[in-house]
Amino acid sequence: METTRAVRAASWLMVLAVIAAPATAVEKTLQNDSFAGSGQVICVAGSSFAEEDTAAARFTPAPGDYPFQILEIHVLACPSGAQDFVALRIWEDDGFSLEPVDLLHEEFFTLVGSDLALNGLDVRALGLTVTSGSIRIGFQYWSNHATPVGIATDMDGHVIPQPNFFYNEGTLSWHQADFFGVNNDWIIRVVIDANDAPPLFADGFESGDTTEWSATVE
Repeated sequence: METTRAVRAASWLMVLAVIAAPATAVEKTLQNDSFAGSGQVICVAGSSFAEEDTAAARFTPAPGDYPFQILEIHVLACPSGAQDFVALRIWEDDGFSLEPVDLLHEEFFTLVGSDLALNGLDVRALGLTVTSGSIRIGFQYWSNHATPVGIATDMDGHVIPQPNFFYNEGTLSWHQADFFGVNNDWIIRVVIDANDAPPLFADGFESGDTTEWSATVE
């Protein structure tokens, strides 16, 4: 009898330990595009951008990803060999407005065109942590396009409705990229260090129905 009670107690402690296990983190890539690393893309030419125009994409993580840290930004520039000076900008985004919310970071760098290789920027040292909402990643043109570089899109439309934006310096306003004929997804991505909460019970069940537990004690 005492042995049975001890086994029961140990079993409950095991279940409580699983329930109380701390969340871990996992790197995830958020993307709207379908580019798989090779194949055809559409190059929105650098000549399409005026100085201070911006191409941007909105990303909304899964509810369980919060809080998350922004680690890396990736973008496919085109055509191969072209270069241009741009500003990377990262904003908080409310998930539905044309305008982004708060600017979290900006830095300037040279965007290099390629058929396959995405430009990558490591921003993990900045400690940019987001606790709710969406983020917007944009590339703003700052040069006079001596060697124009564009930004590539995939070729299969939008999986997520209206994820792409274009800031037009001529109108001093944000627009859906479709307004300017960009009807596919910018190949812009963000890598995050996401919260990865464990299931409620070790066997993956989230209900409190003890008949569904993977281990029982008589």
